Amino acid sequence: MLRGIAVILGLATMVFGAKLIATDHSKDAVCNASHGHYSALGMNSDCLNVVSSYFAGFALVVVGLLVVVAALVMKKRLEKSGRTQQRASRFRPRH
Repeated sequence: MLRGIAVILGLATMVFGAKLIATDHSKDAVCNASHGHYSALGMNSDCLNVVSSYFAGFALVVVGLLVVVAALVMKKRLEKSGRTQQRASRFRPRH
């Protein structure tokens, strides 16, 4: 149950990070088009405030990916060790 919630939260974090990157990319394109020239990194110096949002978007995508991978690895380990079968056998009614 908790692993499923962790997977859902991780995926939601990744989607939000990707949306943040996409919207900031379009803001950067508009800013660079209005100012005309680019700096060494492909961004105008007047438009560098977008960089922090890019970083936040990439950080959210990476954190979400790590949460999803950790939840799936823990699920596989529990299934492999047989703990889920042992727990289920405790709650089976005896006839």
